[in-house]
Amino acid sequence: MKILVIFSLLIASLSAQTVKLDKLTIGSREFTNLEITKIDGQRAKILHDDGVSRVPMANLPKDLRARLVPAKVEAKPEAKPVELKYQIINQKEIPNGGFVRLIVIDPKLSTENGLRDLVEILRKLSEKDRNVSNFIFDDVKAAKMMQDNKMDNLPDDESEFYDLHFKVVYRKNVNTNFHRATIYPQGLSGRQIDIDF
Repeated sequence: MKILVIFSLLIASLSAQTVKLDKLTIGSREFTNLEITKIDGQRAKILHDDGVSRVPMANLPKDLRARLVPAKVEAKPEAKPVELKYQIINQKEIPNGGFVRLIVIDPKLSTENGLRDLVEILRKLSEKDRNVSNFIFDDVKAAKMMQDNKMDNLPDDESEFYDLHFKVVYRKNVNTNFHRATIYPQGLSGRQIDIDF
């Protein structure tokens, strides 16, 4: 936690340097011909042969983090993490370890930064789970449409309502090494942001 707070303060007070590398492996993912162009909150934006990814700073090698952010800034002891409240309205256990959850958040948290913070909380919540599928909405009615399997053949107005309030899908499968969150700050019809872990 202290590391994340330090990086948050560092990143907020400094502009990131661009770093170019031929190859970088993070977890099971290998990036080639990459350029780290931006540090955004607690994540680094990486342009690479396969596209663009945002990677948590904590997942980068220590020497690379040091190149991106000078080590002279220290965290204030009173810095507290932002508390994001959410409600799990439905949870089903996955037989080989983990959960499928329908989660509802306050619409005020439906900003890109609020959703990124929520994804980090969900990642920590499911660290020990082998498999996870979380679906996050900012409206109970939209979440219940998914819970009741009513997404197919909706009238246009209800389909638009569902799409507008669908905010995040967070999935993890240790058997396939898949671990990604996709956030939709403006709903399913808006911009999609993939966050790989």
